[in-house]
Amino acid sequence: MDTIINGRDLALKIKEDVSNSVRSLRGSGIIPRLSLIIIGKDESSLRYVELKVKEAEKVGIFALVHSFHGDITLSEVCDLINELNQDKKTDGILVQLPIPSHLDELMVVSAISPAKDVDGLSPTSLGRITMGEELYTPAAAGAVIEILNHSNITIHGKKILIGGGSRILGLPLANMLINRGGIVTVAPSANDSFVNYSKVSDIVIVDFGIPKLVKGRMVARDSVIIDSGNNYVNGKVVGDVDIDDVIQKVSMVTPVPGGLGPMLIAVLLKSVVKAAKMRSLEHS
Repeated sequence: MDTIINGRDLALKIKEDVSNSVRSLRGSGIIPRLSLIIIGKDESSLRYVELKVKEAEKVGIFALVHSFHGDITLSEVCDLINELNQDKKTDGILVQLPIPSHLDELMVVSAISPAKDVDGLSPTSLGRITMGEELYTPAAAGAVIEILNHSNITIHGKKILIGGGSRILGLPLANMLINRGGIVTVAPSANDSFVNYSKVSDIVIVDFGIPKLVKGRMVARDSVIIDSGNNYVNGKVVGDVDIDDVIQKVSMVTPVPGGLGPMLIAVLLKSVVKAAKMRSLEHS
C-alpha cells in the first residue's frame, strides 16, 4: 500500500463516475446544471470559477456563470438566488467566496435553497450535518471523507484530531466524523495542546495555513495525516505538513500539491449530480 495518497488519481475516478451518471441522466432528458455566482474581480476567485466551469463541462454538466460588479447590493444578489431557486432546470447554486465585505455572507448563503446548496455552506446544510442527516457537504470536508473511504481507512472508534476550526472544513468535518463513530478533538490553534493530541491520534487533519508545521516528532507511528494547507513559499505551494519529515513514520499522508486539492472540484461535481438525480426522481 502506498504511503502517499494520490488525490489526483482519486479525483479522476470520482469524475469518471460523475461523467457516467451525467450520461445516464442526459439519456433520460435531465441535463445537470450548475449556476455559479461571482462578485467582484478577485483574480484567484475568477481563476477558480473558470476551473470549476471547465471541469463541469468535461463531465457533461452545464455550468452558467453570473458575474457581478463589486458594489452590487445584497438585495440584488438575493433576488438572483431566489430566481435560481425557482428555476426548475437549475440543480446547484454556488456563490464563490470570499465576497465583498459590504455584503452579509451569512445572508447570501442562507438565501440558497437547501435542495440546491451543492457547496454545503448554508446554515441549513451545516445544521443537517450536525443532526447526522447530510445532504450536501462543504467540498473540503467531503473530500476528506472521500479520501478516508477510498483508502480503506477506518473511522469508527479512531482517535481523530482536526487542527483548525474553520466553517468550511474543521467544524463540519468534526461532525461528519463523529457521525461515523470517530472520537474527535478539534484544536483551533497550533499550540501545545495540538501537539499533545497529535502525538496520540490515529488520524490528523491539518488546516492551519502554517508551512511545514507538522513534523515527524509530532505524530504517532502508523497514523494517517491529511494536509489541507495551501501555502506559498519561494513561489512554490507547500502544505502544513513537512512530508519529508513524517513519511517514514506514518502509514499514509496526503501531499501538497496533489492531495486534497484536486478532490475539491470532484466532490462539488458529485454533489451537482446528486441534486440532478433528485430532480430526475421528482419528474419520474
